[in-house]
Amino acid sequence: MMQAISDQAAVAVIDGLNVAALTREQMERTRQGGVNAINLTIVPTSGSFEECMVTVGRRLAKLAEMEDLAIVATSAEDICAARDTDRVAVVMGSQNAAFVENDLALLEIAKRIGVRIIQATHNAKNRLGSGAPFKGDEDTGMTEEGRLWLSEMERLGLLVDLSHCGLRTTSNFLAAATKPLVFSHANAHARWPSLRNKPDDMLRRVADLGGVTGAVMWTPTVRGDRWPTLDDYVDHIEHMVRAAGIEHVGFATDISDGIEEDPAVWSQAWGLGSLPTLMEGIGPWYCYKTERLDGYRSLSDTPKLRERLVARGMGEADADKVMGGNFLRVYREVWGG
Repeated sequence: MMQAISDQAAVAVIDGLNVAALTREQMERTRQGGVNAINLTIVPTSGSFEECMVTVGRRLAKLAEMEDLAIVATSAEDICAARDTDRVAVVMGSQNAAFVENDLALLEIAKRIGVRIIQATHNAKNRLGSGAPFKGDEDTGMTEEGRLWLSEMERLGLLVDLSHCGLRTTSNFLAAATKPLVFSHANAHARWPSLRNKPDDMLRRVADLGGVTGAVMWTPTVRGDRWPTLDDYVDHIEHMVRAAGIEHVGFATDISDGIEEDPAVWSQAWGLGSLPTLMEGIGPWYCYKTERLDGYRSLSDTPKLRERLVARGMGEADADKVMGGNFLRVYREVWGG
């Protein structure tokens, strides 16, 4: 197996947002890539709380069947324990707070079953705010329910994620936040002006709060004129380090590794015509086969990222921070342990 991290005992490689298959084969690929922990979208992005919990229960049962390969992590300590036993720590995440928007008391239940990261919105609007596809006045910003959700998330020690929020909604949440939060998977708007990317002032605000932005590998957020390479992706990381500081940047794959989809079905959900405002400026190169970076096709390729960071001049210790040390620090501060 290629070495993914340096020999520093306190280092962990963490994928800031993961949507890969929940199978033994995929966990083996994750281990092969030296990835110690993944923020896995285990809560569906739509459905009632009850419907979502049925799906979560089924996914937890799958994890229980592969405890030799993976564990559920609810603390930074759990992540380190998984690393030390050569298993993958699965952090239970949600990319949409809609499953608790009707009753914020449900956040306590979500925490008790192991959920640790919740994104305020996905691509649509919910009762908390507007998703990234809404721009200008269409993004109506953080609502009063959103403010209450943020306060309760901070009180419970759950990690707030604003990756998919519209820019006005993001700005409102950042202004109201008092504790570290994350853009688990977003790139630099200054490098490519996708509505899913964040301007430098927002990257700096996350840093001021003590949080982290995970540079995301989903290709429409990297560049639009051609199929992006791993070096194009590293350009975003380097820009974000300059804008926010080395302590506040991580990485996130956001690729459906291990999931074989019908290209026609995929195109309806994620193709060029699926989310028009998010796909502005994306050339005809983008298709099912190019949603992943040229040079990074699977989590088993993760060592290539660290090697590229170092080859381009990043020091070993700084590369360890980007590869997971920064996320681990934030997890420890927000969750404890």
